[in-house]
Amino acid sequence: MKKELLLLTFVINSLLLNAQAWEEKCISCSTIDARSVKPFDLNNDGYQDLLVYAVYDHDIVWYKNNGNGTFGQFRIIGNSLNTPTSIHATDLDNDGDLDVLATSIGDNLVCWYENMGNDEFGPIQIISNTEEFPYSIYSADFDNDGDQDLVCASKNSDRISLYINNGSGIFGASQTISTSADGANTVYSNDLDGDGDMDILVSSEWDNKIA
Repeated sequence: MKKELLLLTFVINSLLLNAQAWEEKCISCSTIDARSVKPFDLNNDGYQDLLVYAVYDHDIVWYKNNGNGTFGQFRIIGNSLNTPTSIHATDLDNDGDLDVLATSIGDNLVCWYENMGNDEFGPIQIISNTEEFPYSIYSADFDNDGDQDLVCASKNSDRISLYINNGSGIFGASQTISTSADGANTVYSNDLDGDGDMDILVSSEWDNKIA
């Protein structure tokens, strides 16, 4: 009985300790219909900034990390997308900083914004406006030439498409990887079989499939 009481006391104390270890710090309480937040060092200062999109505001914004657990006021990267659905950051033009990728289902856009340095981003650059409900995007070097290519999942066409980067952020025509992902909603890439090249992971909600 004594051992059981000691164990119960230990469990309760552990739970209380864990409960006290977390403290909410509101970075923004006014981002209407915020859907995604991802950490990236967007200004090359060694701190993870926050990349966010908000559906209602049609905005892609970022919050600069001050380096002490606080963040500055949001800065707009793009605000002309009709229903953004996915964001990602990678160096698309090989200049050493992270550019921002986005998809938008309201206007079927796959696009990117060039990181100009000095905490500024350039205007929208359209990669494609013919994807049917582009729902997710990810980058990797699929052809092993040293630059970042793109893979996109389009929900209404069940299509996984590949865009090859020529090395300066200009992309070739889409190449179809698959048209059998019924309701494709997530795409990701990694070397799954250890052969040195990048494979593609997909989830699709209407056929309950992960492939």
